[in-house]
Amino acid sequence: HPPELLRGVGKPVSGHEKSASVIVATMVHSDAWSDVELAAAVVAYRLMQGYEASGVGYSKADVRRGVVTTLMQGRTESAYEYRLQNISAVLERMGEPWLKGYRPAANVGVEVAERLERILSVIHP
Repeated sequence: HPPELLRGVGKPVSGHEKSASVIVATMVHSDAWSDVELAAAVVAYRLMQGYEASGVGYSKADVRRGVVTTLMQGRTESAYEYRLQNISAVLERMGEPWLKGYRPAANVGVEVAERLERILSVIHP
């Protein structure tokens, strides 16, 4: 079953002209990153960690394009890249290895760091 947030995507919302997909897109375009966006970034990060650990060749640019064009519409590639640096910073604080090429960001907001740590604790490479 799809997450509650995604139920009815593309279907008219009762009493409104907008579809649920327009409403979700509007939510995603806000400045604050949603849990869905943060989780998508963590999944992409953990996927790349898994590739590196197993010696599988991959393209960071291909992973980035795949995530930004599907799960983070409205976010720039540079915003995604910086978010991955946030993930590296949180992993470093957790004593875990981080991906080369995504040097830990110097400043990660407390709330974002806490949210990322919770997500990272349940999503592993």
